[in-house]
Amino acid sequence: MPRPIPFSALLILAATFLSLAACHGRDQAKGPQPVPVRTVTAEPRDTPLVLWTVGSVRASNSVSVRSRQDGNIMKIHFLDGAEVQAGDLLYTIDPVSQTLAKSQAQASLASDRAAAELAMQELTRYKSLYAQGVVSKNDYDQRRTTAETTLAQVRASQASVGIAGQTLGYTAIRSPIDGRIGVSKLDEGNLVVANQDVLATINTITPIDLDLSLPERHLEAVRLAFRTGPVQVLAATRGGKPEQVRGVLRAIDNSINPGTGMFDMRARFENTDEQLWPG
Repeated sequence: MPRPIPFSALLILAATFLSLAACHGRDQAKGPQPVPVRTVTAEPRDTPLVLWTVGSVRASNSVSVRSRQDGNIMKIHFLDGAEVQAGDLLYTIDPVSQTLAKSQAQASLASDRAAAELAMQELTRYKSLYAQGVVSKNDYDQRRTTAETTLAQVRASQASVGIAGQTLGYTAIRSPIDGRIGVSKLDEGNLVVANQDVLATINTITPIDLDLSLPERHLEAVRLAFRTGPVQVLAATRGGKPEQVRGVLRAIDNSINPGTGMFDMRARFENTDEQLWPG
């Protein structure tokens, strides 16, 4: 895996300090020259505390597209690098074997329903005969058991039809998320192995995340600012200005790396103009 390219970033933490505003008293008309007195008023104001660091850009959501069924790719339905929406059809896998399996399951269900209907009719007839004393209780119980067995088989066949339909649906591979899809790793006609081959990767980059680290000595200041209000994060794009991309701190990790003495954070940027790119 290529090493992530570091991005320059700075965190702006809100801090309060006292600003001293001065005013002088008036000179008296007579009498000795008064000693100058300066009246000082303390006024609370906010000033930013800026912390510089570097980070790596990552997609806010990333999915590796795989097939759930073995088969050949019949059709690719997207252009490499295009924006996709959740539910968009991406690939079609040859559905011949799955279609046949569903047809077989439907045929078995039809046969089981016919057998169950016949068994229920037989049970109704024997119930009347048993009430009249024409047949024994053992004969009636046998017909009841047969009817219950055939009804259970119908339920099992219904489940098989449902599974076959779901399996057939897996031959249409759809996007699970909104995002930008990368280059297709396999072309039409290639054989796909279920749950193994990565067909493409979809990254959500609007919004996008930036992973950051700072030394442990800044942890309390960052946590305090994070609790009291949004912490702004400015990221410098490759060759761009820091002011161009603004985001907010989204999370502070729950531990400090004992090897480096650093703690991790994650910031989020709307990135509507896609100035930030994963990598």
